[in-house]
Amino acid sequence: MDGIAAIRSDTTHGAGAISRKALDVIGSATRSSDATDTAAFVAEMQAVGQELMSARPSMAPLVVLVSRWLRSFSDKAARESNLASLKMFAYLYAQELISSARHASLMAARNAASMIVSGDNIMTCSYSSTICHTFAIAKRAGTLFEVKAIESLQDNAMAYGTMLAEELDLEGLLVRIIPDGEAESHIVEAKCVMIGADAVMDNGSIVNGVPSLRLAVLADRVSVPFYVVAETTKFLCIENYYGFQLEKGFDQIPANLISGIICDTGIINSRGVGSIANYVF
Repeated sequence: MDGIAAIRSDTTHGAGAISRKALDVIGSATRSSDATDTAAFVAEMQAVGQELMSARPSMAPLVVLVSRWLRSFSDKAARESNLASLKMFAYLYAQELISSARHASLMAARNAASMIVSGDNIMTCSYSSTICHTFAIAKRAGTLFEVKAIESLQDNAMAYGTMLAEELDLEGLLVRIIPDGEAESHIVEAKCVMIGADAVMDNGSIVNGVPSLRLAVLADRVSVPFYVVAETTKFLCIENYYGFQLEKGFDQIPANLISGIICDTGIINSRGVGSIANYVF
């Protein structure tokens, strides 16, 4: 499917946005299905779900949300013999998950924004729509703060820190771009570091775009708090999910370098992730 191919090759959106696109693909598949009986429809939708999960296995919210959809869809299919009703459930549940995922991301951003006070100097890197929302919410609240974004230049010539700065420029927030090689000279001025995440593992480590690990090491060296902003749909029970693999251009940051994870339910430390990590279908 074209939608799955687009997700597989998407290098410009964060994990949250890509997960919602995956649910859109499911919704479109339910509408375009030519299945004439429930058995054929179930087989078709399960194949779509599995292909989506394997398209970007390191992006936890995609895996978690599609797995959640598959689980509920399969339970419903076991009880529903009417094809039209099953198709309607499949479509509406995908839309419900999109809405709840968007709300969770917004709540995580609001919780993070509430920690920013006027005069703060915050460093970030890579690109995260949740981080963009965090800074935009703080700016709209009248908080006066400075953001420095590491350029985060990748092999494909994409500068993800610059993407973040361009998006925040639309909010009237000036972001200073720091070349990748100059992060060390600026970290000492930071009140804290805030980054997003593509996945939060049940061992408290997180996955995010390069150079997140280097920035975490630098922050730890000079005792600057290092926060991760991520909704709980990004929390993944890795022992239960054998398809995980670290994509090129991503870092895995160990739990001991993370000061706190700001999520939709509040701020937790890395030891608290395991109790709310999502099991995959």
